[in-house]
Amino acid sequence: MRWYAHRGNIRYRLLRSGLGIILLIGLLSFGTGSYFWRIIDTATEIRNSTGNMLTQRSLARNAEKDFRLSGLLESEFYQGTTTQNLLKHHAAMSALEAEIQKIQRLLPDDEEDLIHKLHDLVDGYRGVFVDLVAAYRQRGFQEWGLEGEWRRAMHEVEGYVAGTQNVFALRALLTLASHEKDYLLQNEPQYIDAIRDDLQQIKRMMLAQRETPSTAVLKAVEEYDTAFTSYVLMQQTIGMTDDVGLRGELQRSGQALEPIFQEIGQKTIEAGDRARNTFRQVISLIWIVGLSVCSIILYFHAKSITQPIIQLKDAALKISHGDFDISLPIASDDEVGVLANAFKQMASDLESTQQALKESEEQSRTILDTASDAFIGMDQQGFITDWNRQAEVIFGWSHQEAIGRRLSKTVIPARYRTSHLTGLQRFLTTGIGPVLNTRVELTALHREGREFPVELTIWPLQRGQTYLFNAFIRDITERKQTEEVIRRSEQRFRTLTTQAPVGIFLTDAEGDCLFVNKRWCEIAGIAPEQATGQGWADALHSEDRKRVVDEWSTAVQGGREFALEYRYQPRQSEAIWVYSSALALRDEAGQITGHLGTVTNITERKQAEQMKSDFVSFVTHQLRTPLAGMKWLLELAAEAGEAPPETLSYIQDARESADRLIKLVNALLDISRLE
Repeated sequence: MRWYAHRGNIRYRLLRSGLGIILLIGLLSFGTGSYFWRIIDTATEIRNSTGNMLTQRSLARNAEKDFRLSGLLESEFYQGTTTQNLLKHHAAMSALEAEIQKIQRLLPDDEEDLIHKLHDLVDGYRGVFVDLVAAYRQRGFQEWGLEGEWRRAMHEVEGYVAGTQNVFALRALLTLASHEKDYLLQNEPQYIDAIRDDLQQIKRMMLAQRETPSTAVLKAVEEYDTAFTSYVLMQQTIGMTDDVGLRGELQRSGQALEPIFQEIGQKTIEAGDRARNTFRQVISLIWIVGLSVCSIILYFHAKSITQPIIQLKDAALKISHGDFDISLPIASDDEVGVLANAFKQMASDLESTQQALKESEEQSRTILDTASDAFIGMDQQGFITDWNRQAEVIFGWSHQEAIGRRLSKTVIPARYRTSHLTGLQRFLTTGIGPVLNTRVELTALHREGREFPVELTIWPLQRGQTYLFNAFIRDITERKQTEEVIRRSEQRFRTLTTQAPVGIFLTDAEGDCLFVNKRWCEIAGIAPEQATGQGWADALHSEDRKRVVDEWSTAVQGGREFALEYRYQPRQSEAIWVYSSALALRDEAGQITGHLGTVTNITERKQAEQMKSDFVSFVTHQLRTPLAGMKWLLELAAEAGEAPPETLSYIQDARESADRLIKLVNALLDISRLE
């Protein structure tokens, strides 16, 4: 008869009692979990909605920035059309309000004031944004709005001033245009006064003309002042920065939303945490009570069958503590009696070898526990037999937890376990193991599930017909990370120097060249190996070589910045002008370890400067000098007075034309000097 066929059997009673208690605990746990998980799900939904509100707020802020960066440059906006950025902003705010409505349905009634406050802040933000959009549309851009009126007045004034051919007025007009450009680009208040001063200067020059200025000129100046003032007032209403005006109000309105979002999220997290903690406490209490009842029942059931083996337990404890002098008054011939005789024989055998084994074990354990590497022992079935302190540190398993576990499931990643077992079986069958008695780098598994690189040495030890495997393992994570950082740093430096549009060079602390990039070689006209040491100086122009070498030596010896313009002379090519600069590289102690510098080709700039100089010389000698002589001859002809009146009229016209040409040449020379 099977044991479960008799209801009086001890194992049957134990099973029935255990299943009843487990069922009761399960029902109580399920009911409690259902109640608390509903609360947690509500808190999670509110937290997700809070995250969605932050996301929509971020999208609205991005749409607002895109509107200011690109939307204000689109003509459709000033024609009354709603741009894509405004549509995105409206969609984000609508989605944010939908999330607020969702949270309002989920939050308890005592949080209604918080939701009303959030509604008011959102409405205020949207109102300020609408006002800001209207202000931007009114301010305009280029030919639209107030800026368009200002530009039209600007062009009208430029037309009148250019018609006067007054060099000083033209110069004032150029200054005015420069200040206008600076104000439009930078929106700095000082340019407002500068523009008004320039305008008044132009007005005074117009009034100082020998001919009476026309009403149209003065009217154009007044219209310019009126249009500019209107534009400035509107710009001030909008705000010069994000701290003032409508822009500042919009910034503050948006920032006021974030504390409310955070408050809702924090309250939701706290409510969820409280529900979880309460759930854990109730479940823990249910299990504690259930297990206590189960333990009491099991205790009374087990007590009736454990008394005969208590003496065996005491004897086993004495042997485990090294006391082999045991007395077992058990004379039965059953399994307990056989077990008692086995204990006596075991005590006799162990006592004879205890002392020698104890000394050897203590010595080996001391060595292994103080080793800087992890030590792991494994039997031929793959179970861990030894585990030192460093193994606990590296792999996260304590000695008690690791002993007896399968090595493949403890320190080997899942994808390598089949290979490990296959290699172990092949060694036990053939005696061949490629990774034995050699140092290899592998990937190991931590208790937390993360993988890390290790350096491993394994050697087998045969005892009779069985094998033991011992291994020293070293965590090389930091070494690998350092190697990876160095590799990436070298790769970034190579990429930078290869793609850089300027020449780059690197020297040691004494100023001897160690490295030059491809662009440097193209400029200097020599190969990288020719530039090492002091070889770079051979590429210098012969007239500049001493000056550059002396300046470089002075900068290196003094540890200061090097900056100089000079020429390279590539073979079979014209000289190349460059601007070179370099800085000293220092270690953590402040000692110079080298110098890093750049070389920029400025040949085109030098050529442009020479062309400008030639132009000034040409205008001075080839135009102004002949015109002066022409004017003098015309004045002599006019003073003679012997020509007919018609001829004198032609002479007078020629004199006036010569005067205008001389003024034009002088104006060109003045402008070139100003540049």
